[in-house]
Amino acid sequence: MYLEYWGLEARPFESARDPRFLFKSQSVELALLKLEHVVRERQPAVLLTGAAGCGKTLLLDVFGESLARDGTPLARIDAPAMDAVDLLVAVARGFGVPKTPQARSEVLLEPLSRSLGERLKEAAEAGKRAVLILDDAQAMGDPAAFEMLKTLLEGEGSPALVLSGGDELVEKLSRMETLSQKISSRARLGPLTRTESKQYILHRLSVAGSKRGIFTASAADRIADLSRGVPRRINRLCDTALLTGFGLELAKIGPSVIDMVAADIEGPPGESTEAPPAPAP
Repeated sequence: MYLEYWGLEARPFESARDPRFLFKSQSVELALLKLEHVVRERQPAVLLTGAAGCGKTLLLDVFGESLARDGTPLARIDAPAMDAVDLLVAVARGFGVPKTPQARSEVLLEPLSRSLGERLKEAAEAGKRAVLILDDAQAMGDPAAFEMLKTLLEGEGSPALVLSGGDELVEKLSRMETLSQKISSRARLGPLTRTESKQYILHRLSVAGSKRGIFTASAADRIADLSRGVPRRINRLCDTALLTGFGLELAKIGPSVIDMVAADIEGPPGESTEAPPAPAP
């Protein structure tokens, strides 16, 4: 709706998972380095955690694209709130195991586990180490599913495992010592710094084709403060501000517009489900 008005080719702050928009903050750069290290050095597993909205899923999209370019066998499972049987089937399908059962009632655990092991061994013999990514892994509630992952890491041609989820995943794994011991590297995505928050806004606008300043410096400062550096909150504030600025036919977006849209997003006092914004400097 507002693209032509602001001279944009795409919505810079929408929630679509477009790897072009990944902003490589210091914590993102370090996380990518650790993910790549685990695969390259043939270590068993890496844990990626962070608060909701800090960009874990988009980072995994970028990481997965790099693996695909290298021809790395990859299975990615999102929100695996499933038991051990369903997880085994999902992993087998992800790695392209032939004749993986479509119905749960048709699953025979031992034959399917053996077929998966053979598939992984074939990849290893071809010089390719498979990678298994489980996103939102904190949703897994079945201890047997975690045990299945541990067993998978001990087999011949074992894949590199990337476990990604909210901070609560750390506590969950602490109660599963045998799998926790397999984790050789840990990375955490935290909120952006104030400077990174402003760079994030500029980066996204640039990727979307912006050729001029849209947010004033004081507006960017206000967004950084109100969002507390959480990319998802920055996106929501900026997207709504662009729409509001278009509706008001503004030349630029200043801090008063940010305060206006923040009030709309947060709702009346007492109704917000998020922490109150930090005070203005």
